[in-house]
Amino acid sequence: KKLFENLHKRKEIKLLLAFYNKKACGTAMTYTGNSISGIYFVSTLGAFRHKGIGSKLTRSAMLASNNAGSGKIILHATPQSFYLYKALGFTEYCNFDIYWKLGY
Repeated sequence: KKLFENLHKRKEIKLLLAFYNKKACGTAMTYTGNSISGIYFVSTLGAFRHKGIGSKLTRSAMLASNNAGSGKIILHATPQSFYLYKALGFTEYCNFDIYWKLGY
């Protein structure tokens, strides 16, 4: 929780929230530094999937990255989102697993 509490105050970070019929349904975050942006935490609530929300969130994150002066954008795709990002013009650069240890 503490990791995310003050992110909205940092100029290099943009937090996006999607709405569908006035209900919050998805999120995304961008981080831009040294003309490179990362798109993270793109997610849509289950009841709102397959409505184009993930695509619109990603496009909005891409626009925010470009507006922040980013020349390149990177992201980490899950198997479920791989084809969405490919359709948006992303190219696979490498493939690796990420492990998280929570609670510390």
